Amino acid sequence: MALVYDSLYIGGRWVAPASTKTIDVVSASTEEPIGRVPEAVEDDIDAAVAAARAAFDDPAGWSGWEPGARADAIERLAVALDARSDEMARRVSNQNGMPITIATGAEGAFPQLVLRYYANLIRTAVLDEVRDGMLGGKIRVRRAPDRRDRRHRPLELPDDTDGVQARARAGDGLRGRPQTEPGNSA
Repeated sequence: MALVYDSLYIGGRWVAPASTKTIDVVSASTEEPIGRVPEAVEDDIDAAVAAARAAFDDPAGWSGWEPGARADAIERLAVALDARSDEMARRVSNQNGMPITIATGAEGAFPQLVLRYYANLIRTAVLDEVRDGMLGGKIRVRRAPDRRDRRHRPLELPDDTDGVQARARAGDGLRGRPQTEPGNSA
């Protein structure tokens, strides 16, 4: 058996799993075992979710970073994956039977392409702009991290100097025509 892992990567470090259960990784082409990994159980998943939440809530963490710092981190990840691309392609090919020529592109190069696309998108995105409002006037649109718990996110409208938000809250000027019959928009 080539690869045996006995820990899970949770919260930025390798940790012992909550159970001794394992999963054998089998070669799709030979049906021989090629590795073994811990089977994450509910406690492991809870620990991973809690670590992700803590990382998100950390003011010094990813969600608080400036866009340029995020783009730089994504680029560093792409560079690290470049260095491992041959090994990633080989492992995927061994595990699922994908021909190595396809795995080299799909698993060894495509993830970095996607990461670099998003890093560039972050670097070139307009984060603060003034647009023409739908009902006239100007609307300022800002894009910034939202650190609130999204399960309880209130409805928000963009910054507005022309009173569109007030009219919307009052129900003025934003109503459509009532339907004459259910399912009939005439």
